[in-house]
Amino acid sequence: MSSGGVNIIFSDSNTHFRGAENYRRSGEADAMRIPKDGYFAHQVMWDGWVDVERPRIHIIGHWNYEPDTKKDVYVVSSADQVELFLNGQSLGFGIQSSRFLYTFKDVEWQAGTLKAVGSDIAGKKICETETKTAGKPDSIRLSVFTGPVGLRADGQRSTAWVEYQFDHPVPISEVTLKLGDWRQRSYPLRISVDGQEAFTGTTPRSLGYVTLPLKPTTGKSLKVELTGQAGGQDAFNITELAAQKDDKAVGSGQGGGKGTLNIIEIEIYGPAASGPKPGITLR
Repeated sequence: MSSGGVNIIFSDSNTHFRGAENYRRSGEADAMRIPKDGYFAHQVMWDGWVDVERPRIHIIGHWNYEPDTKKDVYVVSSADQVELFLNGQSLGFGIQSSRFLYTFKDVEWQAGTLKAVGSDIAGKKICETETKTAGKPDSIRLSVFTGPVGLRADGQRSTAWVEYQFDHPVPISEVTLKLGDWRQRSYPLRISVDGQEAFTGTTPRSLGYVTLPLKPTTGKSLKVELTGQAGGQDAFNITELAAQKDDKAVGSGQGGGKGTLNIIEIEIYGPAASGPKPGITLR
């Protein structure tokens, strides 16, 4: 018997130099390592394939539609039965198939809270989850800010910063970064929200992305500053046989001097009650 599994590709990527038309999209996480529905479905199944250690449940998809929308709702759970509630009103029990999948046919969309409750064979509640209709979409604008002598990339810490501004105050609790020379360098950074310090420290060398938890702060701007010289060496003792250079300088040694802040991608997160966290991706 086995209570584990093997997965060929965990995150969406251009593995083995695949092109855009052959990009792997079957990962449980996307290219920014944000969990997709497949991640939570696997979590449900592999936590209960042999012995159910922690009963789990997950509603597949979002709950943001136009009025008069009617659709099937799917729930993945290791429970023996699943009941669906919309704004507190029961929609009945789902049709079970493939052991873990529960289908609720022709659910008429209403803005609000969709909740799924899993119970054991005796009817005792053992797990629950919910998803909510999102609010009005937000937006982000990028504006160029330059110093008195213009935009300069001169390796000086005074110019090694970038600031992002939002239309209105938003709660920020986490930042994920893809940095130049991510395997060889660690960056001493300060991150502030509306001038209030939310993080200070050195990023770890990684195999792609680093996630930095911030002191939860609400504001209209986020600033990332380099506070010292980036330094380091290959943290994983990797020898590249096919020395193909990334034109964005990711891990290629092309990211500039030690006083250079080289951000390739940034994702800004706010806290969420459940499920994947809302975020903004900039590249």
